Amino acid sequence: MGFSNRALELIAGSYPNLKYLNLCNDQSGGFRSFRAREVDDEGLTAIADSCHKLKCLNISNRTDYYKITDITIEEIAKSSLNLKYLNQKGCFKISKEVIDQLNPHIYIKNY
Repeated sequence: MGFSNRALELIAGSYPNLKYLNLCNDQSGGFRSFRAREVDDEGLTAIADSCHKLKCLNISNRTDYYKITDITIEEIAKSSLNLKYLNQKGCFKISKEVIDQLNPHIYIKNY
């Protein structure tokens, strides 16, 4: 099943109490994940802006997530104050300086 920025915008508008969002492409075969297409800062910014109760965000192991940049992480730092876990392995356009803006109590995997 595939989705795009528009799907993330609809999720953000429909589920403001969302706590867990797993967009990873699990390589182990133990979890069937969604296939994202055309997902970038715009889609995840909509999630960050609307889903203030978000605790866990996993965007790891996605070659298509190279479009995720510091803009998304800045929005998450500003809007997702309840975030406790962020896995962003494979998001190579995210700088260490922006990761440092996040709450120090967030577990950041694979940076």
